[in-house]
Amino acid sequence: MSREIYTIEQEKEVLEEAMKSLGYNLNHNYFIADRGLRPFLQAIFNHYPISVSMFLGSYSVLFAEDHLVMLSMKYLEYDNPEKYVQKIKYEEITDFFVSRPFVKYCLGFKANGKRYYFYIDANGSYSFTGLNYSDKNFQYLLEDHFKGLLKGKMLGAYSDNNKKTFFVLLTVMLLFIVIGEVFTSGVASAGHNLSIPEKLIILLSVGGFWGLLYWYFRNKKH
Repeated sequence: MSREIYTIEQEKEVLEEAMKSLGYNLNHNYFIADRGLRPFLQAIFNHYPISVSMFLGSYSVLFAEDHLVMLSMKYLEYDNPEKYVQKIKYEEITDFFVSRPFVKYCLGFKANGKRYYFYIDANGSYSFTGLNYSDKNFQYLLEDHFKGLLKGKMLGAYSDNNKKTFFVLLTVMLLFIVIGEVFTSGVASAGHNLSIPEKLIILLSVGGFWGLLYWYFRNKKH
């Protein structure tokens, strides 16, 4: 049976009931986040009207004593949390990181050969009512280094990536210069077909740009 939720308070109450039915006690050790893609892919699809979370869904992520619990919020449609819960032991988790490549925080890790990415607006950037219980819990866990899984500082603040940011911006500028020169020189004017070298220049410029974006967001761990 579907559970209807109209307020944050109702959401918190229903979620706590579900977690307790699974045998977990809640104490600022969980939050709700959208499942997502790698940061650079997430940035691309964020510009489309269809959200990535519509396909990957939202999850309640809970840090228990010795394992991580991921509960898909789909359980609300059927009121059956046992069917939508996944547990991963901490010892199976590698490459754990927390970054803020965009407005939202990104929490990611690798487990059993698969990568997971979750996004949460834990600073209330999109909220008119301030931080809710999930945002506050995330900040609490961040201060606690997520049960020791986060080994260093939080990653991804642009102030920590000045050199990388400058390099990416420089590349973007050079990309537009190259494409601009190709078209303003008349080679792409009406009735003129681009030659193979010209097509190759544009293709390499665009490909190099996206490749650098991938490298930039993939290597924000330092």
